[in-house]
Amino acid sequence: MRGQVPYDYLSLLKVLLLQQWHQLSDPKMEEALHTRIDFMWFTGFGLADKEMHVPDETTICRFRNKLVKQILDATLIEARS
Repeated sequence: MRGQVPYDYLSLLKVLLLQQWHQLSDPKMEEALHTRIDFMWFTGFGLADKEMHVPDETTICRFRNKLVKQILDATLIEARS
């Protein structure tokens, strides 16, 4: 049994940038990745590469939460030093 190929972190970061720039919710961001060619081109999702499946709204949310947690952890560690 083979699991899903993990998403590229740089592509997911680009998703978060687009989401902030265009003030899109997670569901709207997922929809935009399916319909907007400029978003597909910028992130690499949804193009010819079959391995680059568009992330769903839950994946986008989980990645953002993980990134925020890592930034907070690093900030706390730095503050303790």
